[in-house]
Amino acid sequence: MTNNQVNSKKRVTDHGEVFTAEREVTAMLDLVKQETERIDT
Repeated sequence: MTNNQVNSKKRVTDHGEVFTAEREVTAMLDLVKQETERIDT
């Protein structure tokens, strides 16, 4: 099974390293975009 979010099982075990797809990151950033644009935050 190929999973492009996991570089190697050893890296996941040693470092908890898992890659997040760009579309997921963009969706998460969209959720907080309004807060990042506030001048008082």
